[in-house]
Amino acid sequence: MYVSDAGKSSEPEAAGAASASAPRSISFPQQSYALVGIRALNPSQYKELLRSFRDSKEEVVTQKGCIELHESLAEVLKHIEAGEYSRGK
Repeated sequence: MYVSDAGKSSEPEAAGAASASAPRSISFPQQSYALVGIRALNPSQYKELLRSFRDSKEEVVTQKGCIELHESLAEVLKHIEAGEYSRGK
């Protein structure tokens, strides 16, 4: 999966995304990547964060193979929850 980075955040800010407060301070595509990592490293924190993003209508651009898709962050979260991005699909 590729998620375009429409936001303007510095690398140190993105690197801190594993903390409880950081996912809200970075772009939506970066939040998607952070949530995949948090899901793997700290499932209980992931479940807490998931609640706050579940109804998001913010759109992100994803890519599967050579196909570019425009999906809501909530839809991307469904893919994360299904484990699709953590298995390299």
